[in-house]
Amino acid sequence: MPEDAVKRLQVCGFNPTNVLDVGANVGAWSKVYKGVFPAANFFMVEGNDKCQGELAASGVPFEISLVGRAEGNITYHRRKDGTCAGSTGNSVFKENTHIFTDDEVVVSRVRTIDNIVATRQVGPFQFMKVDIQGSEVPALLGARHTLETVDVVLTEAPIMNYNQGSPPFTVLTSVLNHLGFEIFDIADMARSEKGLLMQMDVLWVRRTSALWGPGCTGYPVPSHFTHNGKHSDWMP
Repeated sequence: MPEDAVKRLQVCGFNPTNVLDVGANVGAWSKVYKGVFPAANFFMVEGNDKCQGELAASGVPFEISLVGRAEGNITYHRRKDGTCAGSTGNSVFKENTHIFTDDEVVVSRVRTIDNIVATRQVGPFQFMKVDIQGSEVPALLGARHTLETVDVVLTEAPIMNYNQGSPPFTVLTSVLNHLGFEIFDIADMARSEKGLLMQMDVLWVRRTSALWGPGCTGYPVPSHFTHNGKHSDWMP
């Protein structure tokens, strides 16, 4: 379970004051992690306005909005059934499954996480979860200011081309490295009916965090093996 990986960080002293849940759906993730961090304040962001009733019932503050790299309008794919629980695959990047062969395409407003956080006057956050069907990279690029205080990020990470045109895992890794984070743990894995690895839930920890080192891992932060800005030691 993904929460088991986070509990391992908790043993190392990780105890966030504020937690940001991006891609909240019905609020189930925040409910589970409220049990892990009962003293923390949670704030949820969800792109599907059909989830507003369920999120309001959770009692956790939230914002309904798609998130991306910049403010504007964007094409959004959503199921026609109109429910919240049955629309977890709704995305800017259309899902490569039979479920979305007859989807509804709409143009929706997109905002940055930084804008939402500033407008709602929430945070500063120490833990951020981002699970938004292939839109993790643009969302993170629109959260540079918010991420300045974040020690731990939990993201969904694609292995197979699950969402059309979405940034692959290599790009997600590069972006989070650039933002100051390194892979810390593989929290969960999702496999296809054939047993193939489709997606992972990955924990990323800030390079300057005390979670690296003797107090937790026993090892220093991973080296990039760079020279003059290039990965020269490992490139052919």
